[in-house]
Amino acid sequence: MGRRLSGQTVSITVDVPIEVARYVAVHGNTFIAAAKRALADFERDPPPDQAEIDRLQREQESAEVLARLTRIGRLGNRQLRHLEAETFSAESGVDRPKAAALQTWKQQAIRELAPALGVECFYAEMAISKFRKQLQRRIKCRRGRELYRDFLDGLSNKQIAERKRCSIASVAQRLAEVRQAWRDDGAWT
Repeated sequence: MGRRLSGQTVSITVDVPIEVARYVAVHGNTFIAAAKRALADFERDPPPDQAEIDRLQREQESAEVLARLTRIGRLGNRQLRHLEAETFSAESGVDRPKAAALQTWKQQAIRELAPALGVECFYAEMAISKFRKQLQRRIKCRRGRELYRDFLDGLSNKQIAERKRCSIASVAQRLAEVRQAWRDDGAWT
């Protein structure tokens, strides 16, 4: 069978079962009309190519991984702060360690928290760190970032006020503003 398309000819020989041949003989015009409609629909709204589908899937997977990282970072950060406040409270009588000793304590605490978060220790530490950096970027002024850092280090409002040479009420107000900004962004829940 020969058919001219754009000046070129193509020969096609098709072997079909007898049932299909009978169907085409009886319903040939309907079959061709349906094929024409399908072709017109395809040309009007072609499906995306496989590369585009793969790219969209990768973007969705990346967004899911980032959302999980943020969720684990938020939860881990909250649990770490609570554990730190509990461990170094006035009632416990344990003094808060300084610098390197505090970092060692935090790493140990994260090792203990990681199974409860359902992740490996390295992932929990990375998630908490990324979450803290994400929150820090949302704080616009330098003083707010410094207060936030001291807050995450487990200092009380009184200790922060002494360090920054301002009133306890100022520290409390500033931290409340930061928390409200995070709530508005959906980062603090």
